[in-house]
Amino acid sequence: TVQQTGEAFRAALQAHQVAVEAYAASQARLAAFQTELAATRLHNQVIKRIREARPAVADQIWALVLSTVSQYFSKIRGRPSAVLRGDKGFTADGHPVKALSGSTKDSLGLAIRLALAKTFLPSLGFLILDEPTSACDKTRTQAMGGVLAAADFDQILLVTHSDELDCFATNLIQL
Repeated sequence: TVQQTGEAFRAALQAHQVAVEAYAASQARLAAFQTELAATRLHNQVIKRIREARPAVADQIWALVLSTVSQYFSKIRGRPSAVLRGDKGFTADGHPVKALSGSTKDSLGLAIRLALAKTFLPSLGFLILDEPTSACDKTRTQAMGGVLAAADFDQILLVTHSDELDCFATNLIQL
């Protein structure tokens, strides 16, 4: 009958409209996914380039840090010294760090701490050191105190048994 045919037509038309809307929604999701995929590809390219640049950046950062370490280390030792990084570890003036004396290792340790703090935390105003001169003689202890005093920290908390560092203290607490 005509009435049944009309109802079937309207039902088919409604089903068609639902399918058209579903298709439009699918197209919108597809466009969103394509945009996200393009962004992901771009991010992946950026990450790849960063990974490729990482060794060069690390080398530049190491060069900066070791230059600063060498400056502090030279001031503490009282003579020009170069601290370098190689395939077999760190060297000081061409000698492996393992071969250094205790006081020289203490001096290098302080130079490294100061260089790292100044490089990566330039606005750091506070430094805490525990027995940085434990293996040092009087002359080296005084040189380390001078480097600490010139390092431009607002405050340095220094735990030590050394009387030579007392002259660098603004406030001295003895236990």
